[in-house]
Formats: sequence, C-alpha cells, structure tokens
Amino acid sequence: MTIGIDLELDTREKLVIGHRGAPNEAPENTLKGYAAAWELGADMVELDVQQTKDGALVCIHDYDLCRTTTGEGTVAETDLVGIRPLDAGDGEKVPLLSEVLDMAKGNFALDIELKSEGIEERVLHLVNEYDMLGSVVFSSFSEDSVLSLKEMSGRAAVGLIVKSAEHKVLDRILELGLDFVAPLFYQLSEESVSYAHESNLFVYPWTVNDEEYMWQMLDYDVDGIITDVPGLCAPIIDEYLKNV
Repeated sequence: MTIGIDLELDTREKLVIGHRGAPNEAPENTLKGYAAAWELGADMVELDVQQTKDGALVCIHDYDLCRTTTGEGTVAETDLVGIRPLDAGDGEKVPLLSEVLDMAKGNFALDIELKSEGIEERVLHLVNEYDMLGSVVFSSFSEDSVLSLKEMSGRAAVGLIVKSAEHKVLDRILELGLDFVAPLFYQLSEESVSYAHESNLFVYPWTVNDEEYMWQMLDYDVDGIITDVPGLCAPIIDEYLKNV
C-alpha cells in the first residue's frame, strides 16, 4: 500500500525509506549517501531541501553549515558559489536538488522534505520538469508548506511531519487534505495507525534504527519505515512481507 509512487519503480508494499540517505555508510544528504541507501535496498530516499541566498535549491538538513560541511554561517545567507566548494564529508559536495532528481529518476523514489518556506512552487516545478511527480512525495513540519504544495498540485502526495500521533493531530492532517503522516515512531500505537488507515492516511514513522522497533512498527501495520540503516531495515521488511 503506497501513495504517489510510480509502480514501474517496483517498490515494496511497505517502503524502506533511507533517512538523509544512509548516514551510517556515507555522509548524510550527499549523492554518495543517497546512492548507498539505494544500493542497500531503500525504495525511497528522504532528503532535505533549502534555498541558498541566491535562490539555488540545495540538499542539506541544518540551517547552519558547520555541522555537516567545512563551511560557516547559514545556508540562507550564503550564495551557491560559497557552498559548492565545501566538503560535506568524504570529499562530497552539498548536492543540488536537480542532481538528486537526475540520480533518482527511474531508480528510487524520493521523500523531499522542505526546510525553507516559500520554495514550494520552485521545488514542484523542478520535479515536474523531471517528470517525477509519480515517484516523489513531499513532506514538511510546516503546515503552510504542505498546504501550498497540495493547493498547487492536487496530484502530489504530501504529508506532515509531526512529533505526536494523537487523534487530534491525525484529524488536523485529514482536515488539511494530506496523504500521509510522518510521526516520531515512539509516539505511535497500533490503534493510532489503524485510526489513520481508516481515513486512508498513510503512516511513515521516523527514525527507526533498532531491529526490535522495526518489527514493532511492522506489527502496527505502518506503510513504510524511515531509517538511518536501510541495510538493516530492508531484509526485515522483506522477511515480514514473506509471512503476511
């Protein structure tokens, strides 16, 4: 049971979603990391998109450059020419969203998390340029961002990232007309997943890195697992699907 995913990509019924790629194997939010996640069996790669000072769409999680690159300052206050020379780990560069779309097309799906507000139209336009709307989902912590995306393209699969799976939170997501919810995994219960499914809301918990909790999430009948360790998660989901 998946949404917004081109079936030609041959995804699992329950998705393995590499969180920022495969950060235990390669630097997070880099082309090397995304490729590693795919090679380890991820159906989908989650990535973070921000806008530079001069309007470039780049893939990096933190608003500050210092944790994951050799740079200083913030992404929003730095031009692309100042970001591209930076080392994002193992000699990798901070990738452009266009580079990631080029890599992923026909190979694996993407969960594009918008970290900057106001970039929704440009991100959606770029995804459409690559004819990848069927293999991309969009997510954000920002209600404004997800609403903008949904209003601009009713076809797009859009979800809200949340820290709770209480009924009132799920009800709000349904009220917004969204397609999925990405809650903190330890806030989930079997009942809350069932409640979401009753309203055709898909559930992708984050960030599940322990084998015991992966099995627990599958027992709850989630639709995919966001994880830092897709190489651990993929065989577990495969084993689960063999026995259901």
